[in-house]
Amino acid sequence: MMGFNWMLILGAFMLTGWLATRTAQTSTSIPMQYFAFAMYVVAEALIFVPLLYLADAKAPGTIDSAVLVTALGAGGLMFVAHRTRKDFSFLRAILMWAAFWRWSPSSAGRYSAFSWAPGFRC
Repeated sequence: MMGFNWMLILGAFMLTGWLATRTAQTSTSIPMQYFAFAMYVVAEALIFVPLLYLADAKAPGTIDSAVLVTALGAGGLMFVAHRTRKDFSFLRAILMWAAFWRWSPSSAGRYSAFSWAPGFRC
């Protein structure tokens, strides 16, 4: 499984998110928007469950730690947003640029001789 092209999985996540967003934004009926959301949840589960199984097989207990960190982070952000009544929509652009700057060198290293350190390949 280590020889698998993980860019395909990242692409699948991006494609399902794009399709669900596009369907929900272009549809005028509320039931169709809920249907798009339901299909998004199903598609993400089909992609994500095998990854969870693989992670649990490789490093038992890792998923529990990840759940705790994610719950604390999301809960903290929701608490701050609720208490301060601030609009956190500006985070979208920051996260998109951070992802771009993070994944660009990884992609370059995957398809060229670029490497972060000797012997390390993404």
